[in-house]
Amino acid sequence: MVRRTDKLEHDQQKDLEARCQQLLGSISPELYQRTLHYLYTRETKSSFAIEREEPDRARASKFADLLQAATRTDYLKKEALVALQNAIVDPRFQDAGWRDETGEQVYVGTTIRWEEHVHFIAPRPQEIAELMDAFLSASRIILESPLHPIIAAAIIAYPFVFLHPFNDGNGRIHRFLIHYALAQRKFGPEGIVFPVSAIMLNDPKKYDLSLEDFSERILSVIERTLDSSGKMTVHHDTAYLYRFIDCTTMAEVLFDFVESTIRDELPAEIAFLRSYDRARQEMKGIVDLPHQTADLFVRICLDNNYQMSKTKRDLRVFQPLTDDEVARLEEAIRKAFTDED
Repeated sequence: MVRRTDKLEHDQQKDLEARCQQLLGSISPELYQRTLHYLYTRETKSSFAIEREEPDRARASKFADLLQAATRTDYLKKEALVALQNAIVDPRFQDAGWRDETGEQVYVGTTIRWEEHVHFIAPRPQEIAELMDAFLSASRIILESPLHPIIAAAIIAYPFVFLHPFNDGNGRIHRFLIHYALAQRKFGPEGIVFPVSAIMLNDPKKYDLSLEDFSERILSVIERTLDSSGKMTVHHDTAYLYRFIDCTTMAEVLFDFVESTIRDELPAEIAFLRSYDRARQEMKGIVDLPHQTADLFVRICLDNNYQMSKTKRDLRVFQPLTDDEVARLEEAIRKAFTDED
């Protein structure tokens, strides 16, 4: 459910898709492809970081590949979502199906001293199968509806994380579904992924508030007990609480995240890549360094106020350089990234 608020009416008039098309249409095809690579990488890292996880190279690569191929798979099917969960979590925590098959009651909480502070309670395990069947059917209707793509993405992605059908990976899949819905609705150029997880990571309070808008409302009406091991038991039917989730706040916040991506994140990355290209071109006129050595030199200088640190200067790959060449390379990088002539 989404209410027709003044903010949503106003947000839909911003024509964010056209702004994105215009921005990406102004750059070369080569720069466009590099921008896409950055977006997939940034979204992958940020989505895991929100969960305070550092994925291994294989899982991170798999997640990025799945994002890129989002339009080629129907993720509004149980088997596809199970396969997605298996691909992005540690193999030890892969689920063979919904968590109704494990019988575990899922909740999110924080332990303060010896007391567990509960933030969210998911539906009971025995309620998941029916709720997920309804969710998948409703999501397909939403995806094919004339609703604005961002509103459709909110209605699909947020209820998923509240239903919490898996024991692990629900948050990452929830954010994946944002991209899936936007891609299916062809919001933005083909292949584009909006790194909304990066924006969420930069503004965790706003993201948390969008989740708490629903989760905190239902806590007071769910009767439950926790045993000494932290196992929760819910004592009554809760399915009705999750059937008509009000996604208004979530849709409003998602509009803000997408707009911030188009207004700030994308232009910043394009500007960075252009500055990087200028730096590398100028560096070639001073010393034609091997590609990896030049990349390393730039990264070190960017991390150290456009200067080569004394410890890194002693690295073997930089030993052939004279001090004068190092100084000129530093200056080339500084000028490229500060737009100084």
